[in-house]
Amino acid sequence: MLGRRDHEIFPMEMAEKYQADDLDVIRSDEPLVEVVELFPNRLGEPEWFITDKIPLHYQTGSPDRPRPRIQRAVYTGFIVWRRS
Repeated sequence: MLGRRDHEIFPMEMAEKYQADDLDVIRSDEPLVEVVELFPNRLGEPEWFITDKIPLHYQTGSPDRPRPRIQRAVYTGFIVWRRS
């Protein structure tokens, strides 16, 4: 949700974890891939998702290595199959 902060959307524990992951991606300039975590679905109910967070770059910093300024998160939902 563009323009909204994690703490405005998610419960405190979730927001703090998402924000910490975002900062790690921005500081390290390395993607965070295939993280399995709980994330609210469209109904606001917790559901398991696979998350990829990828650093994006603006044209700042040195020309050969632009500084990461923001990250993009991609969430993919999946169904957990249980054996009866």
